[in-house]
Amino acid sequence: MASSSSSSSNKITLESSDGETFEVDVSVVAKWKAIKNTVKKAKTKTRVKPITMKGVTRDTLTKIIQYSEKHAQAEASASDGINDSDSGGVDDNLEPWDTQFFKAMSLEELNGVTLAAKSVGYEKLVDAGCERVKDIVDALTQGLYDVLSILHHDDSEKKKRNKKQKKK
Repeated sequence: MASSSSSSSNKITLESSDGETFEVDVSVVAKWKAIKNTVKKAKTKTRVKPITMKGVTRDTLTKIIQYSEKHAQAEASASDGINDSDSGGVDDNLEPWDTQFFKAMSLEELNGVTLAAKSVGYEKLVDAGCERVKDIVDALTQGLYDVLSILHHDDSEKKKRNKKQKKK
């Protein structure tokens, strides 16, 4: 993904906070609200300086670009009529891909990607990241509930035994 600083009218160059540059298609970052005006300028100029993504590391930016590319491709396929899905034009492979994309991340990476997506204004990724965090919390909550239910069950057994002993 690293690239030279050359830029064409359908490409834009992003620079991570640690100095790595990425040349991506404008359609990939079109949903990023924070750089929308810069993207419009990039379409009209032949050369634009790289857009510095403050506070977004190379690894995090790589993940955001990867997610954005996959979703831009799916949207393009849906709008071109290539997709045969009955689910409103959403690529059949997108949901499993998203699941795998998020499961491959540590909580720290997930947090970084979600916060960076928020900083660039990519709401779809923010929502998906938050949904994944919710799923993790739900799983942890269910695990705690299961443990507490077992403990509660043990306590009720103890109470029954205590009642029997008191009656004797």
